[in-house]
Amino acid sequence: GTFTNLQAGTYIVTIRDAKPAVFDVQVILTEPLTPLSVAASGINNLCQGDNTGEVIALAEGGTAPYAYSWNTLPVQMRDTASNLSAGTYTVTVTDANGCIAVAETTISGPPAIMINATTTEADCPDTHNGTITLTITGGTAPYSPLWEDGYTLLNRTGMLPGTYQVTVTDANGCAAKVSAAVGFTGTFGCVEIPQIITPNNDGFNDEWRIRNIDLYPDAEVLVYTRWGKLVYKSRNISADPWDGRFEGRLLPTDSYHYILYLNDGSKPRSGVISIIR
Repeated sequence: GTFTNLQAGTYIVTIRDAKPAVFDVQVILTEPLTPLSVAASGINNLCQGDNTGEVIALAEGGTAPYAYSWNTLPVQMRDTASNLSAGTYTVTVTDANGCIAVAETTISGPPAIMINATTTEADCPDTHNGTITLTITGGTAPYSPLWEDGYTLLNRTGMLPGTYQVTVTDANGCAAKVSAAVGFTGTFGCVEIPQIITPNNDGFNDEWRIRNIDLYPDAEVLVYTRWGKLVYKSRNISADPWDGRFEGRLLPTDSYHYILYLNDGSKPRSGVISIIR
């Protein structure tokens, strides 16, 4: 016969045959010294949003060998499950006798790297006095910045107006990028008008170039002789600087008078431009 739901221990089975003869048989039922148990632990992700995490199961007791099954997609069936994103994972362990133990563990990752760029504006479009200051949070310190122009300092000074990009890498190799725009504060004060030109073809000061005039795309300039004759007029001052000529001929050394209309509602600017040779 078959007997079920028995606890561990010693049992005597009495057998009677047809004679009737009686036989006693001793049966000993054993069980594992300790019940099956499992503990689970995890290794967190290195970067926010990646899948470098691992979970490890440690089974004890019961009767080896053990079979593992993690609730991953796809199911992983070893004591260690890898390439996991942040989350909670459950392992089911079955021993050689079909006994089952269950455990779960949670893995996470560091917060995402956040870069806040604070800028101060330069005075003018061509002055090197803007600044960029970075404040970095998240990830895993220390941080290593690399600007697109090769600088590796966290904060920048002496910056021209423009847009600058920086990549910050943390201790785990996680990276984040941000762009910072440096503007400029000046407009009218940035326009500088030279008082002398020396058109002798030596490559220096041969033309009358008004600094930062491009800030005023509607500007117009007129130059007169001391007797009031118009010798130069332009609405495209940067592309058409005065070279001291009138009708193709170089004008004599002298002082000439200019009027600059910025056409922005401000008063015209006037002064003297001298030709020296």
